[in-house]
Amino acid sequence: MDEKNVSVPLQPPEIPDYELILLIGEGGFGQIWMGRDVLGLHRAIKVIRYENSSSLESYQAEYHGLRHYAPFSRKYEGLIEIHHVGIREQDGFYYYVMDLADDLYLGDQVAPNYQPKTMRSYLDSHEGRRIPVQEAIQIGIEASESLSYLHSENLVHRDVKPENFLCINGKWKLADLGFVSTRGGKTYVGSLGYIAPEGPGNPSADVHGLGKILYEMVTGNEVANFPECPSWVFDASDEADLFKALNNVILKAADPIAQNRQQSGQELLADLNSILPREQTDISVAQGKHDWGRYVYALLALLLVLSVMIYIRMIDQALAETIDAPTGQPIKAVEID
Repeated sequence: MDEKNVSVPLQPPEIPDYELILLIGEGGFGQIWMGRDVLGLHRAIKVIRYENSSSLESYQAEYHGLRHYAPFSRKYEGLIEIHHVGIREQDGFYYYVMDLADDLYLGDQVAPNYQPKTMRSYLDSHEGRRIPVQEAIQIGIEASESLSYLHSENLVHRDVKPENFLCINGKWKLADLGFVSTRGGKTYVGSLGYIAPEGPGNPSADVHGLGKILYEMVTGNEVANFPECPSWVFDASDEADLFKALNNVILKAADPIAQNRQQSGQELLADLNSILPREQTDISVAQGKHDWGRYVYALLALLLVLSVMIYIRMIDQALAETIDAPTGQPIKAVEID
């Protein structure tokens, strides 16, 4: 999807119960509009038109992708939720309503100059078009979760690239549903630089695309420069050390030989989780507080046990003295006033 930030044309499509207020994306499969519903909530609405016979294949492809994807969109947090699908046959288009991406600079606030936060626009907004390695790992984990959900349902995306990840409520999710297909599809689609050498259609091909995205995120290089690395990765620093660990995962994911890669989003997710740094200081402090509490409870329990033992011993001693008293000697009574 190519982002746009243009004024609304005079005649935007008519969508029941929605006011279309801004064209925010446009590509080969249609237009994406920001719309406002009757409750004042902002949504993204994708409109796919049938222009002529030459556009029939694209028109049908988006619809088939939507049919594959929609049943699962509400099952997994990492997938964009489809709220509604409508067909305007008399007007030559159908549409679907989904969550609106965060604003690139304002998060979940909707501004007049709204810019959708795609992974591409997010990288372009950073100096050197790169982000810190630890943040890249975290984003990679969220992106891998999205792929993992699709792959677990025997679906593949087939066009994994930075433009097709959106940040929604602070979480990265897969977009451009027209490419979603059941595993093993033979249609050759995808984007140069991200598409696997063997072509799309299998989970490992999706993994290849995400591996190339991770490379861009941490190096700032163009995807065509893979696997070249910038000079800073050879420095003696924590950032460089973390990059080396991530780079091993990237090289495996983007391997040109499919059998050498992680075979699914779940496998890539596991590899990324294994190198995600943990906050050792916070963990140590938390454990320390927990241990002190445990010691206090243990001490109180010990004091209680000792008190009970002393009490029982006093009773035993009193009973022993009574039993050992001389025969015939009365036990001295205690007068009670």
